[in-house]
Amino acid sequence: TDGNGNHDPNGKWALTENAVDLKCGSDDPENPVVVSNNFFWGYRRTDQNGGGSGSWGTALAAHYYVKNLVIKNNVIFNSNRGIVSADPSGLDYSAENVEVSGNILYNNGHPTSGERGIDLLLSETKDITLERNTLVAINKQSHWVEEDASNINLEISCNVIIDSDTEVGSRSSSTSVHDNTYYDTPLRKSGDGTFFPGVPDAHMADLTFTTDNYTNNRRDITLYGVITTSSSPHAKGCFSFTTPGKAGNSFPPLKSITTGLHSGISGIVSNE
Repeated sequence: TDGNGNHDPNGKWALTENAVDLKCGSDDPENPVVVSNNFFWGYRRTDQNGGGSGSWGTALAAHYYVKNLVIKNNVIFNSNRGIVSADPSGLDYSAENVEVSGNILYNNGHPTSGERGIDLLLSETKDITLERNTLVAINKQSHWVEEDASNINLEISCNVIIDSDTEVGSRSSSTSVHDNTYYDTPLRKSGDGTFFPGVPDAHMADLTFTTDNYTNNRRDITLYGVITTSSSPHAKGCFSFTTPGKAGNSFPPLKSITTGLHSGISGIVSNE
């Protein structure tokens, strides 16, 4: 919308909030809540002239102390923010014991003013792992991660970050950042991972999927440069899909990639 409740296909607001908004989790670490194999896109800051109570345009949010959660193998794109855990609302943490792995975040960062968007935002969390995610911005329009010193035992490792703006916020003494691969994205500290100066250095493939399957107007959407290939420098490192029991984006031929993603979809959630 235009921010005043009027339809505008190019507007920066929307009459919506989030695709997923978690306010509780699981009490059993062996039986976590799992959000996996979804496509989320199109989320913008809430137009309160007919919309919800208010959102920053986050696709997937967790707050009010969500425990024992796995967020894996989702595709999140064309939203203002990707995955956010913040706001404990007086409880111990916004989230605790959470794995975020194998997700693709692409072309996020569509704010209502001049600030950058954010792919991953973490505040007042405990025991969070971010690993083997692929984050691809367009012209550095989003910070790939924002954190603060309130996080306890945050580990950020083996992620692939392409054409993104730098990490922002304050790291706590218990935060560990290592073994990430940065393509045309600045490292915050030299030990955070490996830097390559250009986006083409990543040797990524495109992902095409079909949506509107239950209508008379099915259509394909292509996300450019989001799939690791055998030529990607990071493919044989800790990001590798061959590591048993780990997520990560595999690199068979592209048709197999597309078919594989469709075979495991839990849902397609669009705000278009």
